[in-house]
Amino acid sequence: MTEQVPASQFGNGSEQAGPQRRPAQRQPALPAWPALPWPALIAVATDSPSAERAVVAGADIVDLTLLGPDAARDFLTRHPEVRFCAGLRPGVTAPADAGGAPLAGRLPAGRHPALSRQPDEAGPDTLLVCDSVPAARAAGLPPARLVVMGTPADLAAVTGAGLAAWVDADLAPPARPGPGAREDRYTDPALTAGSAATAALATWLGAALISTSHPVEVRRAIDMTAAIAGWRRPARTVRGLA
Repeated sequence: MTEQVPASQFGNGSEQAGPQRRPAQRQPALPAWPALPWPALIAVATDSPSAERAVVAGADIVDLTLLGPDAARDFLTRHPEVRFCAGLRPGVTAPADAGGAPLAGRLPAGRHPALSRQPDEAGPDTLLVCDSVPAARAAGLPPARLVVMGTPADLAAVTGAGLAAWVDADLAPPARPGPGAREDRYTDPALTAGSAATAALATWLGAALISTSHPVEVRRAIDMTAAIAGWRRPARTVRGLA
């Protein structure tokens, strides 16, 4: 004989049968955030072919720092609709052309970077990148024009201050390569997986911008996390039947 266990032992008796839907994660919001998805994917291009692949992968911004001014200008001429940035990541030196001219002096007419560290070089829709919350507050711009670069551990402080946070998924621990091993970040499968995991965590914690040299894998991680959090509809759903 099987003993009947009262339903009250498992709850208040008001639960309905079947799976319970968890509340959606609260999506961070900023006033007057630019016309970008949340979070936006920044693809770091290492050469002209990788810049083209970044566009195909659905990058929202392409980082052209490593291309050099001439290749970057050619890319922007071919893709006038693509948002871009250059020279923003600490420790990354941008190549110069034969005359030593920086990219900022060789942009196609009417083009402005989506992100900049120099307020006087930015266009009306350019976001100013800062390294800390105090630096952002001292910039003298509205919060919707500011982005603070940091790691996932910094996100609570940045979003708590009402500012947008940018996480470099390739440089955040544990995906940071050692000195002299910089090229490994583009080819090592373990670092690719680390970048995707960091991007998923940063998305869940409210990062507004996530950069990576692995745009395909990180795009999937961002979209998956946003769907789980309830911020976007899944691209495809399948109901399993026993």
